[in-house]
Amino acid sequence: MKLRLIAAAASLLAIGQAQALTPTQVADATTIKVYAAGASAIRNIVGQIFLQNCASNLDIYYSDKSTGGSFTSDGANGDSHRVYTCTLKADADLETDLKGKSLGGKNVAFYKRDAGGSAQGVFPVAVPQNSANLAISTACTSTGNAASFNAATGVTTPSYLCKTAETLRAPDLGFSDVEPRLFKGLNALSGFSSAGLTTAQASGLTVVPTFQTIMAVAVTNTLYTALQTAQNTTGVPSVPRTVVGSLTRGELTSPADGLGWHALGVADPDKQVNICRRAAGSGTQAAANLLFSGFPCAATAQVAPAVNGDSEYANTLTPASWTDGGFFVYEASSAGNVENCLANANAAGGYAIGHLSRENAEKPSWKHVALDGVAPTRANMIDGKYDYAVESTAQYRTANLTALEAGSADDKAKAAFIKGFAKAVGRPVNMDKLAAAAKDGLAALPTAGKYKDPNDSIAAAFVSRVGRTAGNNCTPFSVVQ
Repeated sequence: MKLRLIAAAASLLAIGQAQALTPTQVADATTIKVYAAGASAIRNIVGQIFLQNCASNLDIYYSDKSTGGSFTSDGANGDSHRVYTCTLKADADLETDLKGKSLGGKNVAFYKRDAGGSAQGVFPVAVPQNSANLAISTACTSTGNAASFNAATGVTTPSYLCKTAETLRAPDLGFSDVEPRLFKGLNALSGFSSAGLTTAQASGLTVVPTFQTIMAVAVTNTLYTALQTAQNTTGVPSVPRTVVGSLTRGELTSPADGLGWHALGVADPDKQVNICRRAAGSGTQAAANLLFSGFPCAATAQVAPAVNGDSEYANTLTPASWTDGGFFVYEASSAGNVENCLANANAAGGYAIGHLSRENAEKPSWKHVALDGVAPTRANMIDGKYDYAVESTAQYRTANLTALEAGSADDKAKAAFIKGFAKAVGRPVNMDKLAAAAKDGLAALPTAGKYKDPNDSIAAAFVSRVGRTAGNNCTPFSVVQ
């Protein structure tokens, strides 16, 4: 097994070293362009599974956060948009769901929009409505690096940085951390109905269950070490879900009055309460609203505070203070910017707490913590011990795929890619090839195989024994195998 993974890593690192799919080649009519949007929490999983099918000519494009462009509010390059381009493997070497579809050897550009989160993979797909994608052109700046993917660490190296976005079209494929019907009310995407999708709009989608996404509570390293000290442990400290809910709902906003961090029993509990959360439309935020506030499933749900009503400072990654004893909420447009919020708070010596899926690798500035004494691991998830997780979906508009299937040979190939890729992300055999952090962030649905299958080590490692009724995230996990 180890030799096979090393060989796979070496193979992926070698892609693109000799040649590349340049901006001019991406623009070529023969290059299949697939526009995907939503679920920044699983951006690494989606990107890595695409890369598993690349043979050569790899280029990776990131949104450029430097001045003078569309993405200056991002904390890091690639937070809003990433585009993976390559020549696919020969048909016989493609992933099971992509074989036999006339995709072997095709040039493909896979656009992944992370800005706006999961609802961008729901509303613009179903309605449909044009949304901004990264503009790939000769105006993009070469990084001087050959594009690569490190299968051990999960790090992708972009070969180009692009400063602008252009409104091209509605997404072909959407990814969401929770099923489309949960995006209503505070979970709805700005510019669309707060009532969510209509019955007709929802029925026009083909929704493909993908996997169980493991969510987790993330804290700055300053808070992490303070929790370790308070709990007299050198291991992973734990936080009670009741306290996390109270913090993120804005019920502990006055540290000076014995609230704030006092509930966690840490040193310096009067420090400013900093909440690094996602904005409305995010599946990560929808998952947090679901577990810690009961929204939108409970009739009398409490919800996380809105930034404009509860934050002492404007919604920015650089508030006036991270430590002065007030209350600050940052609403991030992507998972990457939640990480940046935590990093900035940590650098200033502040305490901050937020939500990040487990697939996001921990950094020196922040770490995941246990919830009610249970660590957020895949093993705990598939055994039914850890329940801060949601069942995620991929979706596409059925009429759009029908039209593509009736079109040219390239249109047919594009339709086949969309259908096949939506299934491929949920296969344990593909999960097993992911980088370590990405592997830790998901579990296969019980329908993907047998739990703890003695004859299939990959299924045994990934297939969950618990599920939600008919993929309904409003229902609790229950044992199904």
